[in-house]
Amino acid sequence: FRLRDQDGKPLATAALVLEGGEWVRVENRPDGAVLVAWDRSRKTGPAKLLFGWSGGVSPWEINDWTFPPCELLIR
Repeated sequence: FRLRDQDGKPLATAALVLEGGEWVRVENRPDGAVLVAWDRSRKTGPAKLLFGWSGGVSPWEINDWTFPPCELLIR
């Protein structure tokens, strides 16, 4: 995954798993992309991920003022 700005240009993206970390994981890659992987055999419920453009790894860094964070729900 990689977020894009209002002009369609790619932004350095970071993500956190807020719920479902027992079966979903994210890898914040050095090139600014995020790799999302999951193991359905370990699924216990939905997973919620938070994506942000600032390249941070905490909710505060991801929740930047300029671009709001994006949530992804995996069921």
